[in-house]
Amino acid sequence: MEDERPQSAVHPHLRTVQHSLPGSAPAATHLNVFTVEEYESNGKAGKRWTKIGAAFPHKEGLGFSIELSAIPLDGRLVVLPPDGNDDRSK
Repeated sequence: MEDERPQSAVHPHLRTVQHSLPGSAPAATHLNVFTVEEYESNGKAGKRWTKIGAAFPHKEGLGFSIELSAIPLDGRLVVLPPDGNDDRSK
């Protein structure tokens, strides 16, 4: 069965993983996968970001392979491009 989804069906943020513009930084080769836990400590709300995996674009175009080292209890994943200044994985 052939995949009939148009290339434009790829979310704009995910296109940056697969393409880079001439003269720009190279496109990311993967996306980081996080789970986000909301908590309260000393009356203040916070969020704890834990990196639990990575998503790799398929060589054929549309789609990703996702590798997880844990599964979130709430079933929610946050997938973001890597960021060298990002401390959410700590």
